[in-house]
Amino acid sequence: MDPDSARLALDLQLQDVDDSLRTLNTENEAAAFRVLRDELIKKKGEIDGQCAAMGLLRNEFGERSVHRRLLAEERQAQGDHGMASRLAGRAPVPQLALPVNRPPDEPLNGNVAESLSIDLGLAQTEYAVPGNPRKHRAEEDNETLREKTEGCVNRRRVAATKERRSNDENDATPEKVTLSPSLVDDQVRSDGKEELEASATEKAPQEIANRTPCSGCFEEFGETDIIKLPCPTEEDALKHAYCQNCLRSIFAYAIADSDHFPPRCCEPLEVSHCTRLLSDDLVSKFKDKKEEMDTPHRVYCSKAECAKWIKPLNIEAGVAACSECSQKTCANCKAKQHDGLCPDDADVQALLTLAKEKQWKSCPECKTMVELTMGCYHIT
Repeated sequence: MDPDSARLALDLQLQDVDDSLRTLNTENEAAAFRVLRDELIKKKGEIDGQCAAMGLLRNEFGERSVHRRLLAEERQAQGDHGMASRLAGRAPVPQLALPVNRPPDEPLNGNVAESLSIDLGLAQTEYAVPGNPRKHRAEEDNETLREKTEGCVNRRRVAATKERRSNDENDATPEKVTLSPSLVDDQVRSDGKEELEASATEKAPQEIANRTPCSGCFEEFGETDIIKLPCPTEEDALKHAYCQNCLRSIFAYAIADSDHFPPRCCEPLEVSHCTRLLSDDLVSKFKDKKEEMDTPHRVYCSKAECAKWIKPLNIEAGVAACSECSQKTCANCKAKQHDGLCPDDADVQALLTLAKEKQWKSCPECKTMVELTMGCYHIT
């Protein structure tokens, strides 16, 4: 799902949740919907950030494509120039080794440092531009490359100069570079361009190859940021996987809504398999919820504002004490604690049935059952 569609879907879900909150009557459902609304708002903020990040990534990959195209044209221009030099009977240009990523204060070697002055500013990569107005097409492309790659090759200390076009351009003065030995041009250009191309392309294919799409948001993530599941069981099917945000949303929603517990994909999710991407607080809440759902005949606090589950350890003699608000609840009828026998108690119901058959009566004061052995059935 594209980011704009995801935003629209979340807005519609938030609107539905707000409509439901205005019409709900029970506090349990309202609390669940409030938790869901908070999760949706949090997810919407995350998607907004992801949209901005994706925009930056698209721009960066587009600029890398420009890198590769322009660098290929530059190499072609260098090859053409070398061939033209050989056909013209010129001596081959010697190669000069240039250190890679050298510190700004490190000299190149011997006398070359004195004759070669290069601006190694960390903010952007600058190329030497000859003062001669006549420019090879590859030189114009280099200027375009510099403009497009500002900010994307930050901290790349790349030094490059323009090659000499012809003998009549020997006296041209570069704006950024002062050339004394003309033999360093081609090597500086070659090494600098190769470093730039490598920095722009060597990491991207490896990172993309190891990324896995999330089955929830359909974004791609690295191995450490996603959980792979064994489902579906078909051999050729793509296994489902969830990123941290989607996995936490699944668990939070299941904890808030008992109807969706346990959290599941094709099958219930094993929390031990997912703890790597879950917070300690969420794992603790999941364990409490699992204990609650595994308890038969669950008792909840009769106070509507609380409505918390009461553990069996806090139930004694049919009375459940809430550990949150101290409200006492009848474990049989689930209402507030009351005096006397509870009509919803199975044993009490059996006693009342027997009393009806035997025509027993209960005392109006203490509610104790009284069996008539002699006299009339009237009790005052």
